[in-house]
Amino acid sequence: MGKSIFIEGPYRAGKTSFAISQMETFSDGRILVLLPQRFLGERYLESAINKGMNHVDVLTFAGLSKKIIELFWPTLHKQYGFGKDTFPVFLTHETTQYFMAKATKPLMADGMFDSVTINRNRIFSQLIDNLNKAALNGLNHGVIFERLKLASVGDAGQSQLYQDVQRAIINFREYCLKNNLVDFSLQIEMLASEAQKDTGSICEYLLSTYKHLIYDNSEEDAFVVHEFVKDLLPKLDNSIVIFDHDAGIREFLGASPDSAYTLKDQCEDIRVFNGANKFYGEKSGLTKALDSALGSKATQVGDGVNLRQGAEVIDSRFFPEMIEATTDRVETLVSKLNVPPEQIAVLAPFLPDSLRYALSSRLEKAKIPWVSNRPSRSIIEEPISKSLIALSCISHPSWGMVPTLDEIVHMLSLLIPGLDIIRAQLLAEHAYRSKGGGFPSLLPFDSLSVNVKTRVTGNLGEKYEGLRSYIQDYVNKPPLRLDAFISEIFVQLLSRSGFGFASDLENGRVAGNFVESARKFRLVVELMGIEQISAAKEFILMLKEEIVQAQYFENWQQISRSALLIAPAHTFLMLNRVVDFQFWLDIGSSAWHTRIHQPLTHPYVLSQGWSTDRFWTDQDEHRENRSHLRKIVLGLARRANEKVFLMSSQLSENGYENQGLLWEMANVMSRQKNDAAQS
Repeated sequence: MGKSIFIEGPYRAGKTSFAISQMETFSDGRILVLLPQRFLGERYLESAINKGMNHVDVLTFAGLSKKIIELFWPTLHKQYGFGKDTFPVFLTHETTQYFMAKATKPLMADGMFDSVTINRNRIFSQLIDNLNKAALNGLNHGVIFERLKLASVGDAGQSQLYQDVQRAIINFREYCLKNNLVDFSLQIEMLASEAQKDTGSICEYLLSTYKHLIYDNSEEDAFVVHEFVKDLLPKLDNSIVIFDHDAGIREFLGASPDSAYTLKDQCEDIRVFNGANKFYGEKSGLTKALDSALGSKATQVGDGVNLRQGAEVIDSRFFPEMIEATTDRVETLVSKLNVPPEQIAVLAPFLPDSLRYALSSRLEKAKIPWVSNRPSRSIIEEPISKSLIALSCISHPSWGMVPTLDEIVHMLSLLIPGLDIIRAQLLAEHAYRSKGGGFPSLLPFDSLSVNVKTRVTGNLGEKYEGLRSYIQDYVNKPPLRLDAFISEIFVQLLSRSGFGFASDLENGRVAGNFVESARKFRLVVELMGIEQISAAKEFILMLKEEIVQAQYFENWQQISRSALLIAPAHTFLMLNRVVDFQFWLDIGSSAWHTRIHQPLTHPYVLSQGWSTDRFWTDQDEHRENRSHLRKIVLGLARRANEKVFLMSSQLSENGYENQGLLWEMANVMSRQKNDAAQS
């Protein structure tokens, strides 16, 4: 057995730095750095490049499984029941939803899920979620109903829904096997199954490819990955497993901190990094206040409590006042204290359009750059995405997908800054015309009436004419692939001064994700024999089904390094970023600690650790919500260098009184502060 080290401790206690220093001593290379999310390996990659280490693979379990399936496909396809011996088609998150829809819509036409009131895209997303969680927990996809019914608590209607879920999932898996489609769940199942074999070509490949393992953020990974690592540990020369205390925020995505901690028993050298430094002393007041509110004991290291420096509660009566107080404080930090915008994060449990608009409009007025990300949001919900779709359709008459007048109005308004919605409506009504009943196009600005041109103004008309001319010139050329078209018009026109992407980081981020989604979709469907025009049309139709976009964290990280972040708290935590100042909005909201109801899935009963003879109860829900809140607060606080502002609104956005658990924590902090002052 080789040397194995288990390192545990809180976030920012130096665990990863130690692992990197050890990695640099593995001079013979052949190192596997395993992570729950690939972008977390940035520091390992930088070290490997700087040290000239050429044999360091930074992978997730899914990435490793894809690599192995590609290599050993000739021996795997028959074993797992695939219908063809041709190369498999690996699905992205978005294309999985696309094919889930194809496989499930015939069942839905017969009445399946009629009683479910959520959008269809959420139905497909939750079906996929069940498959993924089952795979990550080492469960066969055929037992999903047996697990989910533990959450029905005698509700016959809910139990029937779970039976329909099982039928849809089995139907989708058969569809994938028949068409050689490999989704995330199949990738996980295949490698997990092969890894259990002590001998065989895949086992030999792994041991001949890797001699050393570093497994970081193990608490955010799943049961099957922990079992895979457990089998590898005694066979490698060196292994380092890193475990963060009070973490595991990805439990709702299948993470299993409990099974991660069992890896400690497989390692010969146990090291505890306490992180006892100035940072933890200043933030320990947050932890103590939270634990007091939750009725639990604090476990965070650090004796010093400096509430005034570590956190500050700012109370407002009404929701708009809280938003104003937040942006005022942000402007003070940036303009008067010279804090870089990228060192500020504004966080909320959720980020609806109304909240993002309220924040962004005030930040833009103060000329503070900002960027946001909402991973669970559909691409089509982004206004810029709608504009890019309209732009793509009007530029490709051969698709036969005619944009509506409203779509053209919003396209013009967003792509031409300064063209407000009223003038965009006027311009579109007179310029968007169809000749002889054919496909409509945009008329030259000079051909419009004097009244229209005067009201729109010559400056905006010039920008409109630049856009119209580009579209007209493009229509007369051989069409590009959709992703190439958006990329080209972005570079040649829309990123120029006077157009919608010139200096707008948020629009640029959305456009980049749109292009990446279109490219990945095209690559998948082309392997299925779908030609270019049909691929583009299918992509547009898929977006209109409100398919949830993939998570492009790497893309967002690059952009957000020069702008203030506006994000849901979970998203920020998964980015693993550290900033100087954080603002936690609407701390009285129960959304901070209440799980979203998902009628077709359940994050806990599909866990390997959940007993099959135990029903999920309200007490279980209450306990897990409070436990999850504690992890969120600790995770956020440990990612703030200077200060956390807890922004409270006594009345919610809808006018209801706010008294959630974070609000209670703020009250405890105030009492602690008063007691300290009196003593």
